[in-house]
Amino acid sequence: MKHKTLASISSLFLFTVACGGPDQAADSDLFVALKPSVISTTQIYTTLAKPFLNCRAQAGTSQPVVFELKAGSVLDVVSKTTINANGFVWLKVNPRGDSDHNDCWVAADDRYLKPSNTIDAPLLSLSQLYESNVYEVKAAVACRQEPSQSAPVIFDLRSGIVLDKVPTEFGPAWADQSYWILVNPRGDTDHNDCWVPGLKAALIPRT
Repeated sequence: MKHKTLASISSLFLFTVACGGPDQAADSDLFVALKPSVISTTQIYTTLAKPFLNCRAQAGTSQPVVFELKAGSVLDVVSKTTINANGFVWLKVNPRGDSDHNDCWVAADDRYLKPSNTIDAPLLSLSQLYESNVYEVKAAVACRQEPSQSAPVIFDLRSGIVLDKVPTEFGPAWADQSYWILVNPRGDTDHNDCWVPGLKAALIPRT
């Protein structure tokens, strides 16, 4: 089974030589489990493991690796139910940025996962981004060619401009610590679609 990798070939090679294999990034013998109270209250984690963290098809060290997640990846908890396998506590998560929406399992080690519920504080909620079809620009924001802060700017949107959301197959995209939505600014006679970050400071949902 092929799996998705977010680690570079060179990083993977160096890690394999130094540590004896990529599984040690996620499946260490020195496992330090997250506290049950942390697991019960955490909806979002960011990854700390370097160069990557294994996220597996099922709970267990012998299960196929679906993702090799680089440090800083954001994981949404899919289920509060944990599974004990191979001496580890496993969490079912979904990595943000996965356009195919594949769930996978990670070992709940506090050296590899950081509770990050507050990461969404500046963002509009997912329900607002899914359910609202019209937004007003609250503060000047760049509308970009792709959902990324490094993508070319299509429009510099000023306060008061109305944006119509453009439907996409999977809804909001996740990149650069923010959800992004595809929109079309009203008054654009050339009908150029572009991406804006779903920030509370930048957008006001109107419908």
